[in-house]
Amino acid sequence: MKKQPSKGESKHSVLAGHNEKVKLRSRINRTGTESLFLDYSVEGKRKREFLQIHIISNPRTPEDRRKNKENLEKAKAIRNKRNLDVERMTQDYVPEYKLKTDFLDYFRRYINKYTNKDKRVIEGALKKFEEYVGQDTILAREVTEPFLRDFKQYLENKLNGETPYNYFKKLKKVIKQATKDNIFQVNPIIDIENKKTEGIKKDILTFDEIKVLASTHCGNPEIKRAFLFCCITGLRLVDVKHLRTNHISNGVLKIRQQKTDHDVIINLNNSAMKILEENPVKQGELIFSLPSNNGCNKVLGTWVKKTKIEKHITWHCARHSFGTNLLLHDSDVMTVSSLLGHKNTRETEKYLRVAEKLKEKAVNRLPDIEI
Repeated sequence: MKKQPSKGESKHSVLAGHNEKVKLRSRINRTGTESLFLDYSVEGKRKREFLQIHIISNPRTPEDRRKNKENLEKAKAIRNKRNLDVERMTQDYVPEYKLKTDFLDYFRRYINKYTNKDKRVIEGALKKFEEYVGQDTILAREVTEPFLRDFKQYLENKLNGETPYNYFKKLKKVIKQATKDNIFQVNPIIDIENKKTEGIKKDILTFDEIKVLASTHCGNPEIKRAFLFCCITGLRLVDVKHLRTNHISNGVLKIRQQKTDHDVIINLNNSAMKILEENPVKQGELIFSLPSNNGCNKVLGTWVKKTKIEKHITWHCARHSFGTNLLLHDSDVMTVSSLLGHKNTRETEKYLRVAEKLKEKAVNRLPDIEI
């Protein structure tokens, strides 16, 4: 028979698990029964799990004692199972329900909470990941190392330049956090090497090709003006879309780049000034009125086809063309780095490698001379 606690005594007693992580305790009720509950900690947070199992404090009959014994054994069985779960959690064990988590849903929720300036790149990575998965959900346990290696190859086949590297890098970041959140028992992407490609894979427009574009009709005059302006200033599409008259003063353009959050200062040449003068706008207004990024690239593709230029030209090719053409015309790396708004010359050196290859091709195209 149990003794009722006197005034001042704890109403909680340990029934099982004195030396275990999970303890089975009882709480005496006013009805003469005791509620059984589990007491344990997970990640520093104390938890009490009431089992909805009761025993009689003062059993008077054999039937009462039999029921108490039966209920106590049920509670101990639950305690033993929960103790095993807690021990496994501390050993990087991932419960079965977490392995059934929808990773695409986790990825989307991760982006919704993300506030850094590279959010657009992570959104791009998610879009390509969704394309590859080909359905609305994918369980965490299905996101394995072989699956991720195949996805990396998919990115490299579908995209050019540094985009596959950047997208896969962001996916690594998301999976690393998912592993910390116990969505994965072991990080499935950690051993997959992700290297930047050397040089620039995007096509470059020469000055002669830019002149051909300038003399060819484009279905959207604003897109034509903006793209040519980017070819001779190196601005990205995201920056030229937000370019306003107050960013330009006395022939000098100064704007904070959205991608890097760094200022870039460019002295505008005669061609750039003529483009601005074609369609003057009021002070403080947007200089170019442009559609969505996809809309811009679609019109650009149609326009390039009319010129018979056999190159795959996207809007970002304008920036690459600007950097490479400057180096081809003997500008130094430091100057080009400053005009492109790079934080250091390491990023600019890829344009230098492309320029050197173009010079080499030009020399090799010279006809042989018989001596």
